[in-house]
Amino acid sequence: MRIYKNLLLFFLAFIPACISSLRNDPESTANNAHDKSLDAPFPSAIFERPPYIAFFKVNSSSDAFTIIGLHSKPDKAIEEASWLDEVYEYISETYKSENVAIMGDLNLDCKYASQKKISDLGIKKDKNFDWKIKDDADTSVAKSKCAYDRIITRGKLFSDAKGKVHSDKIKKSDHLPISMKVKDLTLGAYNLQVFGKKKSSDEGAKNEIAGIACDFDVLLLQEIVSSELEPINTLLEAIKSQCGSQYEISLSEERGSTSYKERYAYLYNSNSVTLNQAFLFEENLTATIGACGINPYLTPKKYCYATNQDGFKVRVKYSCCQE
Repeated sequence: MRIYKNLLLFFLAFIPACISSLRNDPESTANNAHDKSLDAPFPSAIFERPPYIAFFKVNSSSDAFTIIGLHSKPDKAIEEASWLDEVYEYISETYKSENVAIMGDLNLDCKYASQKKISDLGIKKDKNFDWKIKDDADTSVAKSKCAYDRIITRGKLFSDAKGKVHSDKIKKSDHLPISMKVKDLTLGAYNLQVFGKKKSSDEGAKNEIAGIACDFDVLLLQEIVSSELEPINTLLEAIKSQCGSQYEISLSEERGSTSYKERYAYLYNSNSVTLNQAFLFEENLTATIGACGINPYLTPKKYCYATNQDGFKVRVKYSCCQE
């Protein structure tokens, strides 16, 4: 009897410890089907060029919207896109952004991303996201039909917006502009393909870009490749000359993991919208690293958030929600 009693005492002591261990192991959580480490904030290394976030206010109404601009690395297109739902959630939670558009050259098609892999993305499975540029679109000027450039939205402001691929193209660019009409505004993105000192000195190409830009109230420009500001300044001069002095530009810092680096730029019509803030996503992550903050909690997607010292909701380590 003493042997059975000792075995019973052993199991009574051992089983709760096992249950506790399972509870505290994020990989054992039944609802956690995420394949990324939930114990780490967003790794900046996941993006070759981190998203460029911009917050706009519509001048003629109380409407506001946020754009998450991204030019993804072709051979990491699926990997980078797999984080976009988290980027959205972070921006939405932290800045209370109700209307968010993700746009840019995401390289989500053809040899860089199969339809199967695209359909498996969280941002594709979540039907709250509306893909304005569909999978069967063609945003490339090459013979192959590829929907590299995308606009993905969430929010009532964009509910009736229709995506469009423009037929305009500039010299030596392999992309077409994309856009959506939001009430009286035209928002879009354009990969200029290696726009630097050489292309900015090409009057024909520069004037073609300016002519296209006149149709937009906000236009995300990608692949600006110059450490100097002269190329983008000369482009802005051409745009102001053709479209009006109301056009302004918000230019990001250079980013890239190798010697090849790019900038983003938001060109916007200041008569139509006001730019409240713009930043590269990586520069806003320091607040998510370290302490668990105040009142950590799990979101429906099993990400851990808390209030930081500045009163903002930020993502913290998953383990903070397990303590």
